Amino acid sequence: MDAPYFTIAHPVEGLLKDRGSAFHALVVPADSPEVFHEAMAAWVARHRGARHHAWAYRIRGNSQLDERSHDAGEPNHSAGTPILHALQSFEVQDVGAVVTRYFGGVKLGVGGLINAYRGAAEDALRQSERALRHPEVYAELVLSYELLGRMEADATDPRIRWIARDFGEVVTLNVAVWAEAQQEWEAHWNQCYPLKWKWVTKGQSRS
Repeated sequence: MDAPYFTIAHPVEGLLKDRGSAFHALVVPADSPEVFHEAMAAWVARHRGARHHAWAYRIRGNSQLDERSHDAGEPNHSAGTPILHALQSFEVQDVGAVVTRYFGGVKLGVGGLINAYRGAAEDALRQSERALRHPEVYAELVLSYELLGRMEADATDPRIRWIARDFGEVVTLNVAVWAEAQQEWEAHWNQCYPLKWKWVTKGQSRS
């Protein structure tokens, strides 16, 4: 889970029509199920006349990728699963998609539904802007003022960002670094003296 991954930069919409039925898709960046379901609730409110709102997401957890889908009353694996396959095919994470179906009077069959739900999601994804994300880990640094200039120079490296700073008798910095470079930062900080540092959870870092 330390490796860089792609998500999408902004919400996008897509559309597929088949034999009178219309499949409207929304694909959104979402770093938690709660964020996705909030976006989906607003989308469903816009489409109150539709009966089916199938969805899927691929959201990174603390230790693994969580992939879920829901057919929303359509035949098993004919709606949510093909939406999930579209997200997998485009190799995006921290992304959710909902596809809303307006029935046009002609039954499409399971095969037709699979193609339509996946096609609508893919239409939206083709219009998306992919964005590269680097998972981060968090550290607290306690240093003398003499080391502050060196730490400020380090901050020009794109692999580190300052979250918060506190200037008291000593300087306390809360930083986030790319997880893929974690060992490099460990080695660097161990060479800096006098510097005390420790890894912390995100909630422990000051913001």
